Amino acid sequence: MTTTTNRQSRPQLLILLLLSALILGLWQVPWLGWLVFPFRLFGTFVHELSHGLAAVLTGGDFVRFTVHPDLSGRA
Repeated sequence: MTTTTNRQSRPQLLILLLLSALILGLWQVPWLGWLVFPFRLFGTFVHELSHGLAAVLTGGDFVRFTVHPDLSGRA
């Protein structure tokens, strides 16, 4: 049964790898920046959210969370 599951997941893994390579490739082309902007914004979101999570886990407060269109943020 494990072999069947592995065979079924191969196309999904291939699609994931191809899309990841496409996103990373587009990231390097300056005039296509608008295409990867949502992914970069999500990366900033996760990064700033991790600052807030670290603050809460170490006994601090998570007061404000902002992400700006220029991909900067503050937590």
